[in-house]
Amino acid sequence: GWKFKYLEEVETPGELPILMNAIKSQQYRWNKGGAETARKNFKQVLFSKISLLNKTHAFFHLFNSSVFVCLLIAAVLSVPMLYIKEAHPEVEWIFDLGIIFIIGFLSITLFYWVSTKRFYGANPSKSFISLYPKFLMVSMGLSLHNGIAVLEGLFGRKTPFIRTPKFNVALKGDSWKGNDYIKLKLNAVTVMEGILCLYFLFGIVAGVYLKDVGLLFFHLMLMLGFGAVFYYSVKPAINA
Repeated sequence: GWKFKYLEEVETPGELPILMNAIKSQQYRWNKGGAETARKNFKQVLFSKISLLNKTHAFFHLFNSSVFVCLLIAAVLSVPMLYIKEAHPEVEWIFDLGIIFIIGFLSITLFYWVSTKRFYGANPSKSFISLYPKFLMVSMGLSLHNGIAVLEGLFGRKTPFIRTPKFNVALKGDSWKGNDYIKLKLNAVTVMEGILCLYFLFGIVAGVYLKDVGLLFFHLMLMLGFGAVFYYSVKPAINA
């Protein structure tokens, strides 16, 4: 059969999204498309004659975009969890078992460390330390938007194909303003992202008040992530 070989040395010019709304349209298409692929193919994979190991690999590959749904659920429930632990200390050991999920965090950190090292060379520490936390926070902040896209894909909701806006901004003085393609407007998802920023700010305050700071860093990253996504979604509409 066919075999695919990824040629790392081959480069194709491309334009990265320069506005949060452009990033969102790209992320929506990618994550919904991945979920639609899972919906279409997983049953066939499940009943195929391949090994259990290959089926497991296929499951995680097909449903990888569902991580945003899981992240959003875990994040929203983490705030009331502080009060549950306070009211029922006898079940605190159950929550302490959650430390095992740090393994997942370490694996993704290693993944991006290796890729950064290959791109920047022998000593990528400065670039990695600067960029990786920002990447994580913005990814967390996009979990509502991307999670909706995933659920729409899994449940078969049909929506128009929205391509990523291109602005041809090649020089420092170039501007995206006046481009007719992008529509700058405040929608319900953006409003919810602002509300979630305040929600996780409340989570930080609650953690300090209850003297339970185990989730403080997690809530801080969520607050900054949703705050950044909300701010950069609203700013272009104000400055347009």
